[in-house]
Amino acid sequence: MFPSAASGSPRVVRAGLGAAVAAGVAVAAHAAGHGQVDAVGAGWAFVALVGPSWWLARRRRGWGVLALTQLAGQQIAHLMLSVGDAVVPHAVPADLMLYGHLLAAAVSAWWLMRGEPRAWAGLCRWVMALLRATALRLPSAPVVAALRQQRPASHDPRGLRHVVIRRGPPLAVV
Repeated sequence: MFPSAASGSPRVVRAGLGAAVAAGVAVAAHAAGHGQVDAVGAGWAFVALVGPSWWLARRRRGWGVLALTQLAGQQIAHLMLSVGDAVVPHAVPADLMLYGHLLAAAVSAWWLMRGEPRAWAGLCRWVMALLRATALRLPSAPVVAALRQQRPASHDPRGLRHVVIRRGPPLAVV
């Protein structure tokens, strides 16, 4: 679940990716715990996590809120994946499973606070570099020539005709 609205990415994308990653991690951990994963349960886990992801993606959250919502989301996913597994005993002891959930919530909260904004920034830099490299390969001469022909005749070469300076010395208060 992605908390940082400051990263600039659309909320729906962050919420969907957050729910997908959380459901994927839950499926992997559930499979590692006792080996049975139902595709329907995984789908329900994703659906159940979209709402909290949407709420978290609204704005930046603190570590405590993130850790608690991560823990709650893990429990929701655990319940969704365990619906058909009532007769299968867990391969992992309950206390070890609790510690695993607490550790995963703490690490996830740290990632959401520190790593997610950096990951989005890195992705944006990569996309911009890709766009620049693609734009450099495109033939730009016809486009530039067409734009130059559309320039108005009374064009100010300095480009400052529309600038108005409104700043001046402060007025004396009488």
